[in-house]
Amino acid sequence: MADPIELLHKAKLEKFNKKVELKNTSPLSSEELAKALPFLEHRFINIDTSALTSLCASGERIIYGTTDGTLHSFTYEDNQTHSYKPVKKNTSPVISLDIYTNRSLISNINNQEPSHLIVGHASGYISFYEIKTSKLLHTITSYKSPILCIKFCKSVEQIAVLSDKLQLISLEKKLLKFSVKQLPLPDLDENIVTFDVLVDKNVGESYMTVLSFDRLVIFPIGSSRISFEISSLNPKATPYMACKPGDGKYIIAVSYGNIVVVYNVLREGFNASLCFNTPQDVCGLKWVKKNTLVTLSRYSDISVYLFDGKKKEVVQEMRINLEMMDQKYLIDTIGLPCSSFHNSVSGHENIIALGKGRVCVFSLFSWDKCLDALVSKDKFLEALNLGAIFLKEKGFAFMEVVPNKGEILNKLQQIISKYIQDQKTKWADRIAISIEYSAKYNLYDLIFETIFPQINQQKNFSELLIHFTQEISPYIQNGLIRNIPSDPLSKYLDYLISSNDYELIESIILHIEPLKLDSKLLTPICDKYDLINAFIYINTQSTLQSFVNPLKKIFKLISKSKDEGKKKYFAYNLLWYIKMCFNGLVFPKDEIPEENRKNIVVKITTWIIKRKHMEVLLDIDSIKSFEIFSMVFYNKDVFWYIKTEQALVLGIVNKLESLITGNCVYFNSAVEYLIRIYQFTGAKLKKSSVIAMVKYYNEKARNDSEEKISEVVISLLRKNRPFETSEINELFKIVRSSRHIEILSFLYRIREDYNEAVLCYLQADDENVKKMVFIVIHEILEEIDPENTEGVKETVMRNLGALAEIDTEMLGKLINYWFKGEHSVLIEKLSAAPKLQMKYLTDLMKTAHHIDEKLVLMYIKLLCEYETERLLPFLESSEDFSYDECLKIVSQYNNIEAIAYMHEKLGSFQEAISILIDQVKNLKYSIMKKHNKGEEITIDTIKMIRKYLDMARDVCERRPLLSEDDESEEVWYYLLNSVLELHIEMQHLYEIYPVLLETLDICLKNILEPIVNHVDFDTLISKICSNHGTMPFKNFREGVIIALSRFSYTEKIIQRVNSLVLRDKSELTNKLMENYMHGMCSDDFYCAKCKKDIHIHEMLHYEDRILVFECGHMFHVYCSQIKSCSECREIEVRNREFVNSLRNKKFKRTQSFKPN
Repeated sequence: MADPIELLHKAKLEKFNKKVELKNTSPLSSEELAKALPFLEHRFINIDTSALTSLCASGERIIYGTTDGTLHSFTYEDNQTHSYKPVKKNTSPVISLDIYTNRSLISNINNQEPSHLIVGHASGYISFYEIKTSKLLHTITSYKSPILCIKFCKSVEQIAVLSDKLQLISLEKKLLKFSVKQLPLPDLDENIVTFDVLVDKNVGESYMTVLSFDRLVIFPIGSSRISFEISSLNPKATPYMACKPGDGKYIIAVSYGNIVVVYNVLREGFNASLCFNTPQDVCGLKWVKKNTLVTLSRYSDISVYLFDGKKKEVVQEMRINLEMMDQKYLIDTIGLPCSSFHNSVSGHENIIALGKGRVCVFSLFSWDKCLDALVSKDKFLEALNLGAIFLKEKGFAFMEVVPNKGEILNKLQQIISKYIQDQKTKWADRIAISIEYSAKYNLYDLIFETIFPQINQQKNFSELLIHFTQEISPYIQNGLIRNIPSDPLSKYLDYLISSNDYELIESIILHIEPLKLDSKLLTPICDKYDLINAFIYINTQSTLQSFVNPLKKIFKLISKSKDEGKKKYFAYNLLWYIKMCFNGLVFPKDEIPEENRKNIVVKITTWIIKRKHMEVLLDIDSIKSFEIFSMVFYNKDVFWYIKTEQALVLGIVNKLESLITGNCVYFNSAVEYLIRIYQFTGAKLKKSSVIAMVKYYNEKARNDSEEKISEVVISLLRKNRPFETSEINELFKIVRSSRHIEILSFLYRIREDYNEAVLCYLQADDENVKKMVFIVIHEILEEIDPENTEGVKETVMRNLGALAEIDTEMLGKLINYWFKGEHSVLIEKLSAAPKLQMKYLTDLMKTAHHIDEKLVLMYIKLLCEYETERLLPFLESSEDFSYDECLKIVSQYNNIEAIAYMHEKLGSFQEAISILIDQVKNLKYSIMKKHNKGEEITIDTIKMIRKYLDMARDVCERRPLLSEDDESEEVWYYLLNSVLELHIEMQHLYEIYPVLLETLDICLKNILEPIVNHVDFDTLISKICSNHGTMPFKNFREGVIIALSRFSYTEKIIQRVNSLVLRDKSELTNKLMENYMHGMCSDDFYCAKCKKDIHIHEMLHYEDRILVFECGHMFHVYCSQIKSCSECREIEVRNREFVNSLRNKKFKRTQSFKPN
């Protein structure tokens, strides 16, 4: 079944996070907007143009020439005119001009102050002026044809001239005069129409673009090599050209009749990006921006084209009628003059065109002027859409740079403010669009500071408020608007209340910024209309910070509700809220600060246990209620906060105790939580509560382990002692018939019936429970008075057998502690059960430090009877008994190994070896008897022979370590002869039983290997040869070889040691003589005896004397009693003792050496 609390939480979050679809006024696309945008404006300058022939512009300055050859300068911002000094004897018209500025900064040409002017006349004259002083610097009269085009190149001294042909000249100033020098150019066409100069800012080079009727070429200035070339598209038409710098490239537009082609000039070559047709033949071109081109037609039309560089198409076209001042000095391919407007149009950011009747200035709109132009035409929607494009840091190329966002927002705010006052538009549309775009631009303050006040001033405010509410609500519900001033919010909510739309009211409140909540306004509304979620949100996240108020509010709704369904719904809301607070969360999606959690948890828990709050919730749904309340006990953080509040803990205990006094339906859960809080706080409980908890564990807690139940209940009983007799009797009634032996035993202890407390465990079925009897006995004997212990000890004595069967080791520890000196009595009581006696004695031997000899001998006897394999290890590890008495016992049970060992312990080595050899002989007779009868001889019997022979050898090896008498060699010979005789007597069985031969060979080898360390080698060989000379050598070949190797190795060691000693003596004598002749000095200046430092100046002052030996050791005279080094003497003594031990053959090796 689904959890109602989780379902409720999920539903609340889904409702809060539900997104409402926003109205979206159909925005214009960028393409549609670009086609409708006003991007160009034009104005006329008040200049008399009747005598004008050409012009050139730079920044705000226009320089124009006239038909009589004079020049004038005009600044069109302040309408000031200035004239230049004319050239003497030259009255021909001015047909070409160029102004010099720093071309490397051509992108900022408007900010550059022009410095020089070059003028070309129809007569072929060229005039060179300084602009600032209007001074004529130089005149060139060498040209006889009209100067069609003239341009500055790399510097002010370098000029390109187009007359009858294109030339590159250099002006060099020498003293007060200029000299003209012609520079080389590539082979060019004769019919050149125009040219332009390009400056590559990246590499600092200048290029010349030359356009003829046949082709377009580009080459570096100063070089005779052509870099790029494009053939003419229409050789019959007169071509025209315009160049513009771009991003890392140049853009060149070339017209051929009514065809215009746009090229991107890169270092790698040309790239045609756009081609389009014009309605009329083009007679001139000029770039405004990199995507705005002006064309002049033959029939007095000026066309402005706006391009889209990505889509490579014309976006918008604007046409202006202006009769241009043309020139007819250009000759076409058949020799006829043709019109050209090259020198009638100039400018960069602005285009200045020379008309026959007026001068016209064309300017591109800036972003704000464009918006103003749209607003002036009542195109508010277009203006707002354009603003959206700007805010995305996008724009249109003709506006160049997207401005600062703050400036755009201020401008858009002005547009929306104007739009809300536009009387031509319906109020419903104005409200909808103003709110929509205010939200898009995040201008939320504008809605309530400008739009709402405008609505509020209208006579039909109530009607307009409906539209306002419908439009603004989705933005609030989607979390876009989170701050609403109190006045608009109050009127807004009043309308929703009148519409009975309480669900929307709650959604609006939940989406307001917590710190912006007006609790004085909103709390009464939520309280009056039972908006639970909003009430929780205001109280927990606003400045109120009251986490108890929601508890009171929801509980009040539960109390007032008559319908069971509503009552349960409100109860689940209350439980959901409590769970959320315990988990450190606040609705809808924030967390409680860590520093506030404890205070909130304590307050909520205090509220829960007050009055009948818990009981009411338990009556509605005890399972879910206890599940939430359990967080107090099972959530680590929550319980930690509560545990430190003693008064609150006591209140919880009292509340739970009140719940378990009656036989209510939630008795079990109440008991569980009471036990939980008791375990963690150790709070003292009422006796009735303890009895109820014991009853619960005895009857209900079937799934818990016996150990856990006993631990909890005994802890309860121990903590809450003493009990009255009636209470104890009631507890007995509950526990007596149960399986809880530990609890029953503890009750007997409370009643001071200690014997029964012990006997309870002896009746248990579980072995682990039975073992606890020893702990209980120990605890009882610890806690009661010494004079009252006799009864318990008597019970232990009576049930000694049963206790021994449970665990003799634990019994032994218990008796060692409480029954000191009474082991004999206990053993005697166990006489009817000898195995238990032995088990008890085994454990006693492990634990007791000192045991009576009688008990040890009794244990030896029991081992002889029941566990013979443990007898010999015990005898070897123990000495606290009489060897004679022990020998009698083991002899009684004929335990050969133990008998031999005890003879050895008594010093009768010969007797010990004889017993083992006799046993080997008995095995020999047994084997031969079985062979004669045809019975099978087992491997175990053969292994017993080796076992006894190995034991005999070990006794022989141990003998020299304990005895130095003359019989030690005889013992070894007796053992060796016994084995060799056994070898001979059983040789007829080797073919049938090869394992017998293998065993005897191993035994012989194991004896020969150590015997050379204990007997004379020559005597050993002699005895073997004389007594067993006829025995095949192969049977003991390996053993003899090992013995010889050992003997040879020992002799070599002795010889080597003797040699070393003699050599050391010789070297020492030589060294002593040498040192005696040369003197000696110590390495360390301190006394080797007293370890004090020896200083020369102290020796001289106190007249101390020292001894220095050849070994380097130094002594005070009074520290060394003899005239030799005591340190070295000690080392020598140790070495001599080692050599002597080698000579006496008293060392043993643990390795066997075999010859190669």
